Amino acid sequence: MKIITIIIALLFANNIQAQFRIEAGLSFLSDEYSDGWTVLVADRYGKWDFAMGYIDDQHVLPSWEEERDLADVYVPRNAFVQVQRILSYDGPIWIIPDETGIGIARFQNTNRALGKQNTGAFSLAWNVGGWLWTIRHDSNMGSGTPNMGQDLFTVGYNFGAASD
Repeated sequence: MKIITIIIALLFANNIQAQFRIEAGLSFLSDEYSDGWTVLVADRYGKWDFAMGYIDDQHVLPSWEEERDLADVYVPRNAFVQVQRILSYDGPIWIIPDETGIGIARFQNTNRALGKQNTGAFSLAWNVGGWLWTIRHDSNMGSGTPNMGQDLFTVGYNFGAASD
């Protein structure tokens, strides 16, 4: 807790304006449908995005298990913290994301999607009038098994102005 307090104090000492955001949406295990949902809060300081999130229970029926008449796979709820370096673009076409994020995440629990608590984090986001539409992917990047990954599709609202 002391480290977080020091980091926040340094950020405010440098007079960097923060952009607070709340996001909510769906959670999936990569390549598999699940009925989970997620919520997260984030702060943006300059080009750095700090987020804390929660992923609800997920019930998954992968195709290979369905073919073998196996029961649903249950993935318990999970919490995470995430830090990403944000790269911004002013693309002329709406299909090109406005932002790309690359960073790391720490999950409370391992599960069949992640294999490890420490993961890499990747995101693509589109800004539309204060709203942020984001696709996030967390994966252990092949450093453990399983390495399916966790996907989050969220919509969030920005409170405050971001600075570069």
